[in-house]
Amino acid sequence: MKRIAYFLMAVLTLASVVSCADQPSGDNGVVTDAAKNTGAVTDAVTEEPSLLDSLGEKDLGGMVYTIFDCNQHPDKQVNIPGEEMTGDVVNDALLTRDLYLEETYNF
Repeated sequence: MKRIAYFLMAVLTLASVVSCADQPSGDNGVVTDAAKNTGAVTDAVTEEPSLLDSLGEKDLGGMVYTIFDCNQHPDKQVNIPGEEMTGDVVNDALLTRDLYLEETYNF
């Protein structure tokens, strides 16, 4: 039984080494002018679209929304921010999120 286990461990180890080995690129290190020109274009930083932007423009007409927070450990996990920036990272991030949503969707 131990021989089978050792054999399987050896096969799995060998398989992981082979799968993680460098794969030959096949280009022999030759860089063409086209590859040089496209490299400048791909270096530009592209920003991912925000998920909030995908919601679209909506005007909720100043409606009031009340959120019930059911949290068994409010001293360890904060879900509802305070009324002002306090310097606490979590509180300030939640407050910034809420203010952005209030301004964007008018609620």
